[in-house]
Amino acid sequence: MLGIVFDRIADQLADGRDKKNRAIFFEKDKESYSKIRNELYDKSDAVKQLFDYTRSRLRICRAWFFTRVHKTVIKKNRLALNRHKTS
Repeated sequence: MLGIVFDRIADQLADGRDKKNRAIFFEKDKESYSKIRNELYDKSDAVKQLFDYTRSRLRICRAWFFTRVHKTVIKKNRLALNRHKTS
């Protein structure tokens, strides 16, 4: 369950960067990205599978990264609290 939460948070954090990258190629017509993507989806099952596979890998990596950062912060906070208690 926690993985789903991290996945959604990572998606929201990366959304701005995705839009900036997309704007490099589709800066004048933002709707053309969706149009081209939908055309490719409709024309080729192989392209659709590749897009879906790539999207899944990207989401897994983002969620993994966010989970690692979260765990690192928690561990450092626990170490700091333990040091403070023993002092």
